[in-house]
Amino acid sequence: MKTTLRLSAVLSLCLATASIAVQAPAAELLTAGGFEATVSGGEVPFWTLEEFISDGSMSPVGAAALVGFANDINDEEGGSGLWLQAFNGGDEARSFNGINAILSQVVAVSAGDSYTLTGASNFEQNYSGGVVSLDGLSPLGQQNGGVATPTPTQSFFEIEWLDGSGTPVGTPATLDLVNDDFQFSGGGWLSHTPLTATAPTGATQARISAKAIDMVENIDPGQSAFYDNFSFTNDSAPGTELLLNGNLNETPPTLEDVLSEIWEIVETPSDVNVLSYAGFANNGDTGGANGVWVRAFAGDGSNGVVQQSVEAMAGVEYTFNASSRFEVNFAADQGNGENQMLMELSFLDGSGTVIDTASYDLRVDGGQTSDNLWHDHSLSATAPAGTAQVRVAGVVNNIFNNPAGGAQSAFWDDFSLMTAIAGLAGDFNNDGMVDAADYTVWRDGFGTTYDQSDYDDWAANYGATSAPSAAAGAVPEPATGLCCLTAAALVVGLRRRRS
Repeated sequence: MKTTLRLSAVLSLCLATASIAVQAPAAELLTAGGFEATVSGGEVPFWTLEEFISDGSMSPVGAAALVGFANDINDEEGGSGLWLQAFNGGDEARSFNGINAILSQVVAVSAGDSYTLTGASNFEQNYSGGVVSLDGLSPLGQQNGGVATPTPTQSFFEIEWLDGSGTPVGTPATLDLVNDDFQFSGGGWLSHTPLTATAPTGATQARISAKAIDMVENIDPGQSAFYDNFSFTNDSAPGTELLLNGNLNETPPTLEDVLSEIWEIVETPSDVNVLSYAGFANNGDTGGANGVWVRAFAGDGSNGVVQQSVEAMAGVEYTFNASSRFEVNFAADQGNGENQMLMELSFLDGSGTVIDTASYDLRVDGGQTSDNLWHDHSLSATAPAGTAQVRVAGVVNNIFNNPAGGAQSAFWDDFSLMTAIAGLAGDFNNDGMVDAADYTVWRDGFGTTYDQSDYDDWAANYGATSAPSAAAGAVPEPATGLCCLTAAALVVGLRRRRS
C-alpha cells in the first residue's frame, strides 16, 4: 500500500510538472502576410518637418518632401534635398491662403559660445519666394483683377536659442535668403553666407530652422524651391558637425525597403514594374493599410511573383490562403494565357531545389472574374519527403495591357500559411505533441481503448511534435520525461511482482 502511494505521488508530481508545457495551436507561418510594415524614422530623419496652411487652423498640407532631384549639385551623387512645393498654396481651394514648410532640428549648445549655420538653396524661375511680384495670371493675381501682386512668401534660415525647458531665450539670428543674401528665382544653387551668432545666457539648446512661409502658386514653368546641405558648428570646434543628417542624404525607409527584407519580388524582364506595394491595394474588408498592386499596363508579356519561404517538415499539410481583386478592365485570357494569376505552394529541399509545386489558378480554379470585388482563395498540399522549406507565391504571368484602357489593375492581399496538425503515434489527446499528458490518457484507457503497443508508440515518440510551428518551449524538460518514464517503469515492475 505504501509503495503504491509513493508511486502515485511520483506520477502526480511528474504529470503536474509536465502540464506546464502546453502545445501551442497551429500558428501563422508567414511574416507580414498582410503586407503591413512599420516604417519609422520620420519624413526627414533626425529633423522635424512641419507643413500647414496659413489660415490659423494649422491644417496639414503637402508643402515639402525629401526627394532625390532636390539634391544640391555640389553634394554627393545619389543624395537628396528638401523640395518646396509652393504651387500647392495660395489658390481658391485654400481660400488663397499660403502654405508653410518648416524644417528644424534641436541641438545642444553652451551659453557664451559662438555658432555658425550654413545651408544652400535653389529657387526655380517662378518660385513665389524668389520674385518681387506674382504674375497677373497667378491665382492671387487673378483675384486682384489680373495685375501683378506683391509676393507674400518669405524664405529664411534661423537659429533660435532655447533654455532647458525649450523656452526661447534671447533674440533669434535670421538670414533672409532674398533680402540678405540675394537669392532670386532662376539663380540656381547658392551656398549661403554663413549665419553666425552667440548663444545668450540661459541657452542650452538651439533650434536650427529652414523656413518657407506663405508659399503660393505663381505661374508655370518652374515654381519649386529646394533646400539642402545644412551645417551647424561651434566656432571653437569648426570641424565637429552638430547636426544629424545635415546634408539630408539619409532618407527614411520606405514600405518597399522594409518589406523587401521579408518578401521577394521577382519581375521579368527585370526593368519592368509589374508588382509594387500600395495603400490602395489593401483589402479594406480585413483591415490593414497595404496590399500588392498588379500593374497590367506595365508591359505586355511581363511576369511577376511575390514570394516568401519558411521552414517546413515532410509529411505536414500546409494551407496557403490569399485574397485578390480584379478591376473591371483587367482583361481575361486572350488565348495565350494573358493576365494569368496563380497561387503556388512549392516545397524545397535543403539546397533550395524545388521538389514539388502545387498551383491554383484564380480564374480556372477559383472562378474569379473582373468584378472589382475581393475574393478569398485557398490551396493545400502535403510536403513530400526531403522537404526543408515551403514557399508561397503570388504569381502573375503574361501581363496584358487592355486596349480599352480604364481600371485594369489587379491586387493581392492577406497571404497566410498555416499547418494542419496531422496525427502522431502516441499523441492520444491529439494536441500535436507526445508528452506526459498522453501517458495519462493511455493509462486511463489501458485494457479497453489502448494496449501495450500503444504504450510502445508513446515511449518511442515521446517529445515529438507534429508541426514545425510548435513552440520549442512546449517540449518537456528531459528530467520531466525521465521522471515520468521512471515512474511508469516502476508501476509496471510492481504489477509484475504482484502477479
